[in-house]
Amino acid sequence: MVTVLSACAHLGSLELGNWVHSWIEEHGLGTNLHTVNTLIDM
Repeated sequence: MVTVLSACAHLGSLELGNWVHSWIEEHGLGTNLHTVNTLIDM
């Protein structure tokens, strides 16, 4: 997921980034430090 979020940030794809963020929250991955940092970077 970190790679996908990084790609969204580099491409400026906020819509896809928001969808990935929703997926992360639904699947309980919101506590992973690397994922949270990537969301902040996005």
